[in-house]
Amino acid sequence: MQQHKVTFVVCLYNPRSKGRPEHLARALEIMSEYKAKDTIVGIGKDIGRKEEEIILTTIEDLDETLVDMTTIVIVGNKETYVKKWTHDYTSRIYTMMKLLFGGTAESTEILEFLSQQNIPVTTSVVSDYGRHLASKFGQDVVQGRMTADQMVAFIKENDVDEIIDASHPFADIVSRSDESSRSGGIPLCAL
Repeated sequence: MQQHKVTFVVCLYNPRSKGRPEHLARALEIMSEYKAKDTIVGIGKDIGRKEEEIILTTIEDLDETLVDMTTIVIVGNKETYVKKWTHDYTSRIYTMMKLLFGGTAESTEILEFLSQQNIPVTTSVVSDYGRHLASKFGQDVVQGRMTADQMVAFIKENDVDEIIDASHPFADIVSRSDESSRSGGIPLCAL
């Protein structure tokens, strides 16, 4: 296998312990045959705990003593790069998109986040004011109530891979977004 053909990102969960101190070294040795030594490696220690720590390094510079049973090691590929010095990313070409039912302050925050991450999203709103808020982020906005059938058609025509329902909790759209999600066979995140 040639190095330029290997584009996998590899995630190693719990890759080193007192009983298995050599496993991580062996895994890195094997990967080094196919990946450049300057490939970015992210080390996540104690994720979700107070002691949580994120370390960015390379295959060549990885200090194995930092890795233990509470660690995840993510070895990037040739397209992985560091952004803002806090997280590692692998570039992807997103052909799918999110459908956000909005019109609330929460939906605006979600839209802002998705836009910052360059994730394609179309926001569906009912009111002119909702359209005004959503249009600030340079993503597509559709205005008007959709029936469940119209939602399913929109999902299929636009390659939607996830519905995010951040509409008003008393809006009747919630039941339609759930029905559309099931009909379209895609995940629904309802706030």
